[in-house]
Amino acid sequence: MTSELRTILLAQSLGQAVLALALALILESFHRAFGRGYLRDWALSWLALAVYIAGALAGMRHLGEPWPIRPALHAVTYGASYLQVAWLVLGTLGLAREAPPSRRLARLVVAAAVAAGLLTVPFAIGGSRNLALGGIRCLVAGLAYLATATLVLGRAAGTITIGRRFGRVALTLYALDQFTYAGLALLLLPQMERFLPLLAVLDFVATALIGVALVTWLLEGERQRQRRAGELAARRRRAQECVYRISEATRTVRDLPALFRSIHDSLRGVVPSRNFYIALFDRGSGLLSFPYFADEKDPTPSSKLLGRGLTEYVLRTGQPLLAPPEVFRSLRAAGEVELIASDSIDWLGAPLFGQGQVIGVAAIQTYDETSRISPEDRDLFVMVSEQIASAIAEN
Repeated sequence: MTSELRTILLAQSLGQAVLALALALILESFHRAFGRGYLRDWALSWLALAVYIAGALAGMRHLGEPWPIRPALHAVTYGASYLQVAWLVLGTLGLAREAPPSRRLARLVVAAAVAAGLLTVPFAIGGSRNLALGGIRCLVAGLAYLATATLVLGRAAGTITIGRRFGRVALTLYALDQFTYAGLALLLLPQMERFLPLLAVLDFVATALIGVALVTWLLEGERQRQRRAGELAARRRRAQECVYRISEATRTVRDLPALFRSIHDSLRGVVPSRNFYIALFDRGSGLLSFPYFADEKDPTPSSKLLGRGLTEYVLRTGQPLLAPPEVFRSLRAAGEVELIASDSIDWLGAPLFGQGQVIGVAAIQTYDETSRISPEDRDLFVMVSEQIASAIAEN
């Protein structure tokens, strides 16, 4: 290798190491600010990349050193190289799912990376075999990056678009970069030096792109989380106002049907409640009645004995139930419920308690795919239903 080529590679390696350290510091600061677990994984990934580069450079200067310097350098270098891949994948998986990977999975991935690095040490004896081991590492890294780009980011949760797409392009480019290194190291050793300057530039650019892509995705995701948090806070305020209006109506409206209409009007600005009903259970007669029923498809049901509908399921369990199609199919397959009326898209019911027992159910349902009931809607509806139960008890 010529001195000019060594200088180019040294400059590229040092630049990439500095970039990796800078990204590690930036991501660690983001981790401290936002408290996201995947940020710590990313920071560790870039720190491991810097250690890998430093170890590779140090290994070139100590090729003739005796035991234990060379094995120690190889252990650090190859261990860091596989850990860099492991932490990058774990961090990206955590961001894509908007939830950290399980501790068991994280420990398994990190342990596999450490084992791969240590198993490489006995074979890393310099020369072409050492270069081939580096090629194997690049092949593993390329496969991991490509899988992350296609499988993880391609199925990411939420509505993040720009950062996710940028991340897929950057990770795919880095995978191609690693595949090229692997191919040259494993198949075209005599021509390796001819391509090293170009690969050095590509490696640096790919590293920078991944860093920028991940930071872009992070900032975009945080903006969305803040917006969702703001929307949820606004809805909670509306829910509190709804509870207040129901409380006022309870004091001023003595006609129960009029009170129920007032409750329905108050709910409209809080949850998707175009279709809303209240069902009350009379334990003496064993009948379920519907003193208020507003629905786009079905008329008000007559009083009836308990059956196997979703309303009766909430009566039996005494627990709120959000039943999108998959939940309803599961309950139906288990024999817990039957289809009683028109099939809705989402159904949400909350038990109404009086004197320590369930006296009825308040429920909303949707028939339109564009109007879905969310877990946040469930929580707000449950809070409002407590006030509905109080209003019924007082009247």
